[in-house]
Amino acid sequence: MPSTSDNDSKNEELNQSISPDKLDVESTQDASPEIDVLDVEQVDKLTDESQNKELAQDASPEVDTLDVEQVDKLMDETQNKNPMDGVTLKIILINLEEYYGWKGLGERIDIRCFNHDPSMKSSLKFLRKNEWARKKVEALYELTFL
Repeated sequence: MPSTSDNDSKNEELNQSISPDKLDVESTQDASPEIDVLDVEQVDKLTDESQNKELAQDASPEVDTLDVEQVDKLMDETQNKNPMDGVTLKIILINLEEYYGWKGLGERIDIRCFNHDPSMKSSLKFLRKNEWARKKVEALYELTFL
């Protein structure tokens, strides 16, 4: 095991070899880039500017507003495109039943609610649950009345 005096002498040698006299301090100072130091106000200003840019990018463009007349015109145009608008399934079924009767409906659209003990209540219940059947009834109504 080395003695304490041996360790002290080695440490002394190391300290002398690393002394500032022997280092080229000027060359190391020239090699480091200069750093601008910002004060608190400059940092706050830069932070605010970057946040404002982000907010400006996130902002949605302004939306044009429509007046009441324009809205009414658009509503009329869209409603005029659909001839079935406002016609309920019950109205459709009543009109078809009055026009063809249950027997005539059963001949044109082969579904059980028209052919076996037909009633308005059971037919409406079935048509509301089964879209495929309702589409057939609506198509027959359009061909017949529109």
